[in-house]
Amino acid sequence: GGARVNDRFVHYETKLKSGDVVEIIEDKRRKWPSRDWLAVVKTREARESIRRGLRRHKAEEDARG
Repeated sequence: GGARVNDRFVHYETKLKSGDVVEIIEDKRRKWPSRDWLAVVKTREARESIRRGLRRHKAEEDARG
């Protein structure tokens, strides 16, 4: 996974400027987000989306035993 900004691959901590076009590239082998993203994202909506994914992952692991 990673990100592309204005058609260039960038590190996930790259600062964005107004007008940047961002594409998030998902790693199809990962089923849940990385906890590292919580330190980087800026919006409440993004943080909640990551937390939901992490909770879902924990619930799946707990169900497996």
